[in-house]
Amino acid sequence: MNPATPFSSILFEHPSDEVQRADPSMFRDLNLDQVFAVVRSGRDEYDLMPFFAAPLRDVRAVEYRHEVQQDLADDALAKAVAGFALAMHEMRENLGLSGKLRERYSKERWFLDAASVYRQAVTALADALTAIEPGSRGFTAFQRYLADYIQSEAFTRLAADIARVTSALDEVRYCVLIKGNRVRVTRYEGEADYSEEVQRTFAKFVERTVRDYRVGFRGRAEMDHVEARILDLVARLYPEVFQALDDFCASHSGYLDETIRVFDREVQFYAAYQAFTAPMKAAGLEFCYPVMSADAKEISVRGAFDLALAAKLMPKAGAIVRNDFYLTGTERIFVVTGPNHGGKTT
Repeated sequence: MNPATPFSSILFEHPSDEVQRADPSMFRDLNLDQVFAVVRSGRDEYDLMPFFAAPLRDVRAVEYRHEVQQDLADDALAKAVAGFALAMHEMRENLGLSGKLRERYSKERWFLDAASVYRQAVTALADALTAIEPGSRGFTAFQRYLADYIQSEAFTRLAADIARVTSALDEVRYCVLIKGNRVRVTRYEGEADYSEEVQRTFAKFVERTVRDYRVGFRGRAEMDHVEARILDLVARLYPEVFQALDDFCASHSGYLDETIRVFDREVQFYAAYQAFTAPMKAAGLEFCYPVMSADAKEISVRGAFDLALAAKLMPKAGAIVRNDFYLTGTERIFVVTGPNHGGKTT
């Protein structure tokens, strides 16, 4: 599927902006290895370190990311992206289960559920972006891409097939008759449900709240051999429904759009940084989006502090030493001197 609206990446406006991973030897010198370890914590599934290790060489490429990060300061957009990430995580878990299970129709049902979660996640994010109207180049381009994608033939057919197959499965009704060690499965033909009658019969004996001895079904995905056999027999009773499930899995095996898959990973670069800085901002530490220049060499910073040290000292913002500094004209370096424990590190 190739939408009319081009979109490459929420991290790189142009493919040429993406560079090879830099030598991370300076990370340890600057304690950036400690910073990145905290930023990435809990997000191992996204493999974010290559993004932090790859430098940007162009001012416009840096500004592209600044714009996206500023958009994500909007609570509505941040919540929409977080909801999308949770749904995509659920989708991957469902796909993982589908790949591990042995029973055919159980595998296929988990696959159907994964596709359904994906459809809902994409639609919800597209609706949210349309309502919010983000201003960054990155989110604006992605919004247009999603708008085209959800109108595409591939996605509309996926959505229609999900609804059709799910509805058919929901309509399946059957009876399980157990006699000794024999189990018989038949279509449900309006047989009486005696559960309410049993409850009414014993209701008159209830004088006080009693312990509930009912045993719930085990919350596991894998079926035992009896459950698997029952499902096979149900599939024989409703061959057209389960054939539709077979056809769905075969025709939509590659339903996950590659651009959306990449976005799901890349947007975590921003979400991780937001989560890292949030407690520092709440404690009173200030962050900004610096004005970048490819020509001017002057630099002016107010209230600078060490991120690794701040992360360790949170939430005690008052213990963090902040400094101002600037370089002008031909100045290029500072020489910081002083006694041990005199504040040179900060």
